[in-house]
Amino acid sequence: MARERISSKLFAVLLVLTMLLALVPITASATYPSASGAGFDFQFGDPNPALEELSPEKDMVFTGTAPTFTANYSGDLNNHTISDQTTYYPSVLAFYVTSGVQNIGSITATGLTYVMYDADDTTHTPIANVALIPSSTTKLGFALTLDEASTTTVRRLEITSKSNQTLTVDFNQPHIYLLPITASMPTALKGYLPVGQFATGAGWGSPFTNSNASAGINAGTSVTRKIVNGYVSTGISLGAAGGYVEYDFALNKYQTDENNVKTRIKRPYGVDFIVYGNAFVNNPEAGSVKVHGTTTDSKTGWFELAGSLYYNAKTLRDVNVSYKKVVANDNTQGIYYKIEKGTTVLRNWTKFNTNTNVAWWPEDTEGYYDCNNIPGVYGNVEDVIFDFANDVITYQHVTIVRDNDTTSGYAFGYFDITPNGTVSTTAVNPYVYGTSGGNGYSLDWAVDENGNPVDISTIDKIRLYTSAGMDENSTTNEFTVPSIFGETSAELCGVFAATGTATDSPATTTIEVNGMNVNYYGITPTYVGGVAIYNLHGAVTTSGTVSASGPSNIYLNETKLSTTVTSINYDSTTNYVRVIAQSGDAAPIIVYLKF
Repeated sequence: MARERISSKLFAVLLVLTMLLALVPITASATYPSASGAGFDFQFGDPNPALEELSPEKDMVFTGTAPTFTANYSGDLNNHTISDQTTYYPSVLAFYVTSGVQNIGSITATGLTYVMYDADDTTHTPIANVALIPSSTTKLGFALTLDEASTTTVRRLEITSKSNQTLTVDFNQPHIYLLPITASMPTALKGYLPVGQFATGAGWGSPFTNSNASAGINAGTSVTRKIVNGYVSTGISLGAAGGYVEYDFALNKYQTDENNVKTRIKRPYGVDFIVYGNAFVNNPEAGSVKVHGTTTDSKTGWFELAGSLYYNAKTLRDVNVSYKKVVANDNTQGIYYKIEKGTTVLRNWTKFNTNTNVAWWPEDTEGYYDCNNIPGVYGNVEDVIFDFANDVITYQHVTIVRDNDTTSGYAFGYFDITPNGTVSTTAVNPYVYGTSGGNGYSLDWAVDENGNPVDISTIDKIRLYTSAGMDENSTTNEFTVPSIFGETSAELCGVFAATGTATDSPATTTIEVNGMNVNYYGITPTYVGGVAIYNLHGAVTTSGTVSASGPSNIYLNETKLSTTVTSINYDSTTNYVRVIAQSGDAAPIIVYLKF
């Protein structure tokens, strides 16, 4: 081991393990944290006073009473890099015995790997319980490395003198760097409220695997919450359009390097998490996802992950859907729905089920609301108004898309579409029609209530809700009439953070508007994260075509380009045409054309 590796390496490479030790009287020649015990003086960092003190060694703290110490890191975790979720910080740390070296009888370590070297650059291979006594040195250096394979093992370094005194240094558990830590799956149930055939509080209508809803809300920690504990075959039915389940779910879009530079985490296909429903081929029941998080410009709130149909002319965006239960002695009895956008009524009260059945209503006795004076599983969450006195439920700020029976009709951005197959944290390509693998979601699809793209940095909650509801043959915002199999209801069986790292780079894409390259119009795009926005309003004619070429997978809104479809039309009423171009396992290039 070269001399410069004792200083620079133990101040650069070994700069990553030091975060494990701490305050005690400083006795060595340098001012790094140091202590004495069992006849030895020791410290973190090279004791050469001519060398600059560096992190993480200078941020260590020793606590305890000789000869037993605990090492802690007191520095900032926010300015260090991780390569993946299994990387610990610190990972390498410089530790020196500065006096008493000749008295060492043996050295052992538990849960640590280490290399020893002396001031003369002599490297010693550590062997447990074997005397390692450098013959002519006054200090002995260690490159300590955390054992990343075991997160529960006590990490302990023991140095025993010839007189059988033992110095013990215990290292606290290493820190995982990601704030907030990316969770592998949702961590807490926040609320659940369906209107539909499974709104019974049991089976598909309960968010607990071992209890119905009414008993579960009283059972505390003894119940097992679905999805929080992984995939379940009997999942959760979300009921008619707007019906939801909400969870805590921490996930990061970016990671930060040692220079505090943020970069997009390169997950395959740009998929950040995967949702598993209960889908069968050509029996889709589309659900949408909203996430609660913080944008890179520090705005916090709920944002829609816009699916392929989001900009379709028939899609109802940011609307309120209300349901009410009417109890009567005639044919007026039943469940009704109403659709509003702001103060505008898009569809007035219309009977949802054509019969007089009100059993689809979520009752308080079934655990959805107040049961024995304990709030029910609906959660009293944001954007949901439950008018119990008048039996009216309003789901606010939701997106309603067409309801059809063709799997390929929902290209991407909807769950309970693609059959599950083998459940895995490995995403399949959402831009290629697949027969199994669940449905992947990208935080790059995030938009605000007006459909404008936003750059989310982190999320902390996720809401999954039924969005399929519109009769695609209706011109009056009419819902599909429930069939013999019940209402169209998205079902949920699992949510997992996507794993893996993309290896391909995004492919070059050419976009043309009315046959001319988009750059021809002299519009400088603005960028939201990695998403480009061209505001072409007033720069092009009021109607025309958009085309694109380059990668193998190109979507213009919900239309996938092929040899038979090469472009789509826009007119003066078009909000956005979103271009998504993807190839290999790379994240797509996303461009918004605003007309």
